[in-house]
Amino acid sequence: MNCRKTSEKLARQMESVRHKRVMSVKHRIASGRYKISNQTLARALFLAL
Repeated sequence: MNCRKTSEKLARQMESVRHKRVMSVKHRIASGRYKISNQTLARALFLAL
C-alpha cells in the first residue's frame, strides 16, 4: 500500500472515531449525564488562549 492510500485510510478511520465520540458526548449532554469538573474546564480554557 502506498503512502497516499495509507494516509487516506487513516483519515477515514479518524473521521469515524471522531464522529462516534461526538455522538456519544451529544447523547450524554442531552440526557443530562455529561459532567465536567471545574478543574478540567479551567485547564481547557487556559490552554485555548
